[in-house]
Amino acid sequence: MTLVVVSLEGRAVHLATLVQEAEQRVSELQAHVRSEGPSEGEGSDQERQLKAWEWRLRLFRRMQSGFEHANPPDAPSVVRLSVSSNKSLQVDFHEPVYVNSAVVTKYKVFWSSSPSFSPMLGEIIVDDTTSPQCNITGLTSVNSTKLTISIPFYGHS
Repeated sequence: MTLVVVSLEGRAVHLATLVQEAEQRVSELQAHVRSEGPSEGEGSDQERQLKAWEWRLRLFRRMQSGFEHANPPDAPSVVRLSVSSNKSLQVDFHEPVYVNSAVVTKYKVFWSSSPSFSPMLGEIIVDDTTSPQCNITGLTSVNSTKLTISIPFYGHS
């Protein structure tokens, strides 16, 4: 199995290419239909193709507009850390106040002793979005540990 990761810029270029190709195909088919003149009955094959490409063009434009206006949700709100033991912390947080039409399906909690997250000390996937919380365990000592925590969302818009 091969995993292909496409950047946001790559997706934007791909959608723009789809719109451009559909516009070109609609233009070509419109020229063919005009040159054929009026048809009888169900319409010509060219007219059916034109209607299909016009529909695709509208769809691709809607997809492109939705993609251009999509934004990730805000950061989780009300993040609280509490000491669970001398080597673990409890992280509790609430769903973002504004999710920007995104559907948050899970969170990933990262932690590091460095603000640049290099090296990253660990990560946990939080699947329960109704009451998001997790325990960071295996720390050397809670009292002497300085952590930077990041909680991005996972989902789709």
